Amino acid sequence: MLFIDFEKAFDSVEANAIWSAKQEQGVHAELINLLRNIYTDAASEVCVNDERVEIDIHRGVRQGDTISPKLFTACLEQIFRRLPCDDRGININGQCLSNLCFADDIVLFAKTADKLQQMASELNDEASRVSLKINSSKTKTMSTTPLLNPIHLDDSEIEAVDNYSYLGQLVTIVRDHTREIRRRKQAGWAVFHQYRNFLTSRTVDMKYKRRIFNQCIIPAMQYGSECWALTKKKRDIMKAAQ
Repeated sequence: MLFIDFEKAFDSVEANAIWSAKQEQGVHAELINLLRNIYTDAASEVCVNDERVEIDIHRGVRQGDTISPKLFTACLEQIFRRLPCDDRGININGQCLSNLCFADDIVLFAKTADKLQQMASELNDEASRVSLKINSSKTKTMSTTPLLNPIHLDDSEIEAVDNYSYLGQLVTIVRDHTREIRRRKQAGWAVFHQYRNFLTSRTVDMKYKRRIFNQCIIPAMQYGSECWALTKKKRDIMKAAQ
């Protein structure tokens, strides 16, 4: 597995690449023009020695705009569509899985280090065409067997790790979720302390305390639990914590 980290992804992607991706994906021209108009003549101002300097902006998506992640993922989707689709991924119930993508959180899967290297290089080349740069220092690789040939990107060796936090879930080589269960317990207690005064108050009705517990604490403790391989002992630990 190769966990990809893009350097300032949402600030770097070229606007023209987004509109091209939208067009190739069949979005109506009027909608594309509407979005393009939002980004036309975009600029930023900085003040240097009491003098205002205007800087034209031709890259990145608007911060805080709800549609920005969708614009970025449309561009990223087009990048992956241009990558060769073959059997370099892993087999999951008869289907070849070569990558997982959630916004800019990406994982590449391959059966061998050579195939993973090839996939990483191809992704790096395609991403650079739209001004996206893979951050080699934060990109990590994980393998069930020792890597004889380390993965390289732009002459930088990618660090091999035995665990990685992906989408808030700790992924490990061994099928042991002890550390993740410990993290979930800590997350549950952290939420509890946020509402400590409310939950320990004698004047608050129990039904409201129960609602906070079920809607805030339980989700923090059980996040990603559908993927856990639980033993009876670990299940009892979670029950005791709750």
